[in-house]
Amino acid sequence: MITYTEKELVRADELAGNIGGFLNSIRNRSRERIAIVRGDRPEAVLMSADEYERLCEASELLEHLEIYKTVRDREQTPDEAYITHEEMLQKLEGEQE
Repeated sequence: MITYTEKELVRADELAGNIGGFLNSIRNRSRERIAIVRGDRPEAVLMSADEYERLCEASELLEHLEIYKTVRDREQTPDEAYITHEEMLQKLEGEQE
């Protein structure tokens, strides 16, 4: 779970009353992120578009690495460890009965 500093936590009504000021604090980097709190818990995070894009790119890279690992693992699996499509259908039909 991510933790936030007191400076990063902003009530939704406070944000609505001064959105320009909070956006400026993100732009001039006096705040890296703002956790918008409604009730007693954060509901959303405000961050720069550059940081959001960086996080999206990092997430995509991780997804590609996971796919690569799956492919590498499957390349190491001997052919006899796999079952045919027909065998899988028979197995699934047997489970439905």
